[in-house]
Amino acid sequence: MGKTEKQHVSRTLYLAAFVIIAAGLLLGAAIYADQARQSAARAAHPGGVAAAAGSADAQKSQPAMPSGGAGNQSQNASAGQDGANAQAAFPAPAKEVTIDFLYADWCPYCQGMKPIVARLEAAMPAGRFEVRYWNYEGRGNATTAAVYAEYGSRGYFAGSVPTFVANGNDSKVGSISESDLRSWACSKFSLPKPQGC
Repeated sequence: MGKTEKQHVSRTLYLAAFVIIAAGLLLGAAIYADQARQSAARAAHPGGVAAAAGSADAQKSQPAMPSGGAGNQSQNASAGQDGANAQAAFPAPAKEVTIDFLYADWCPYCQGMKPIVARLEAAMPAGRFEVRYWNYEGRGNATTAAVYAEYGSRGYFAGSVPTFVANGNDSKVGSISESDLRSWACSKFSLPKPQGC
């Protein structure tokens, strides 16, 4: 191998090493920034609002609840009572199947899912099924903040809406077809399955 070839190989190796080191530094900086952001969010929200870690928007007081359904009426009542409670607890599922619908008014996919969710809610028996609506902008409300914090800490909410969580322990993210949403919800019922399944 001649001197020119050795210099070319050396330059290529140095360039490759530089690219690898630079990529490692960028990755390390990104991880550090993410951990710092999460630490700051935990410090700002003692309940561990990991879900709100990246948000610097002004918080609004009440979640905007869609109309209709018994679950919405009870949620509106509890949201009004909990608004003054700064340390609201995560609300446990109240029915055999409880779907938490995490959405945002500015999200077009969420708006597309609302009629699908409403049809599912209407098809299921109110005594065994409920949908609870949690507007991302409503995190100024202590109960809503507790929901986003809890699901963030469990890894069910990572900042993407729409997010659906069934019975507090199984999530789906993004737009879902009506048949897939119904099938998923129905899989959570014990036997006998309701007539809507």
